[in-house]
Amino acid sequence: MTRRPLDFYPTPPDATRAVVDFIRAERAHLLGAAVPKWNEARRTWLDPAAGCGALLREIAPYVPRTVALEMDEARAQLAAKVADEAHAGDALATVWPPSCVIANPPFNMLDAFVEKIVGHVQEHQSYALVLVRCQWLDDGQGRHVRFKPREIWRMPWRLKFIQNASDATSHAWLLYGPEGPEHGATATSWLTRPAIGDEEWARHWLEADQIDAAQGTLFE
Repeated sequence: MTRRPLDFYPTPPDATRAVVDFIRAERAHLLGAAVPKWNEARRTWLDPAAGCGALLREIAPYVPRTVALEMDEARAQLAAKVADEAHAGDALATVWPPSCVIANPPFNMLDAFVEKIVGHVQEHQSYALVLVRCQWLDDGQGRHVRFKPREIWRMPWRLKFIQNASDATSHAWLLYGPEGPEHGATATSWLTRPAIGDEEWARHWLEADQIDAAQGTLFE
């Protein structure tokens, strides 16, 4: 099977809803409303690989401000409908504004994105959430040391990045924070799978297929 251009696979709504539900219930201090004014970086949430804006659409009601960066201009225009600010361009070659980060980066550029995200978090004393395959941390490349997260939030179900097939591996959200990857042991939590209605799934797949059709690259 040929992978999509720019390795674009929209974040499934159950992964997005699950992490936002967990933040609201268990980690509310990550949301901007609870942040002291002296750290403005934590009042903005940035998605540097925003796609159509699925992640920002879900978290926007609970944070003061959202910013989208997206390589593809057509998708950046869609992200602009849900983000307070959106830009088309290469996020890896762009200076990011002070912010927290939430991202599902292209898998073929994941190392480069996580390296930049970790540096961004340390510079601005903010937080970041990154969606990854669980095996990415433990495949013998030393990522569990180089990119050690503060917390791992695992999803005990298989995500679907294409409509008719579940992914072969499990996924998790990695939390990075201002104390740095060397701060203590990595804690693990388990997310609860939310109920996603048929209409919402239909909207998700329609959005993904429309983008592919516009680029002439429908996935087979």
